Parts: sequence; C-alpha cells; structure tokens
Amino acid sequence: MKELYTKILDENILVELTKIQLGLNLETDNEEIFCEQRSHINWLTNGLWISKENEIMRMAICYFCNLFTTSEAGDASRIYGTVKRRISDEMSDNLLHPFREEEI
Repeated sequence: MKELYTKILDENILVELTKIQLGLNLETDNEEIFCEQRSHINWLTNGLWISKENEIMRMAICYFCNLFTTSEAGDASRIYGTVKRRISDEMSDNLLHPFREEEI
C-alpha cells in the first residue's frame, strides 16, 4: 500500500487504493463483529456482557489463571490407589517425626 502512495496517483492506482482500504475496513468491521458475537455468547452462557478489549483481556486472563485450579480438593483416594508405594512404613515414620535440635 505504501508503494501505491509513492506513485503518481492516476485512476488505476486510486481504484487499487480504494479496494485495499475497503478491504481493510471490512476486516476491521468483521473483527469487531466477531468480538461482539463472542461477547454475546459469553453473556448468554455466563450472564456476562463484555465488549471492551480490556474487559475481554481481563476475562481471558482470569479464565486461563483458573483453568487448572480447583475450589474443592475432592476425593483423591482413587488416585492414590493407582500410585505404587515406594516408601516403607519405617521410612515414613522417620520422615514424619519432629526435628531434633542436633539435626538442625
């Protein structure tokens, strides 16, 4: 596009510039429509209406920060049952006893 601006502006170049500019405007409009549609979907699913870029960014950050966290520990006993035991009872007792001053 810069190349077209540096040339002498004849009718063909003006037509080319207009097509490019219209294409860019259309892409910008499409992006805005997409963001508004995503915001509308979010509102329908979560009850939130977000349309400003900084609000969308904040929501995305919150989503990914909370993606792998849990609010409840749940029942982990079935997971523990699949893990092979590597520490004997004696080793576990040694690890769990209080520190003595001479160990520090």
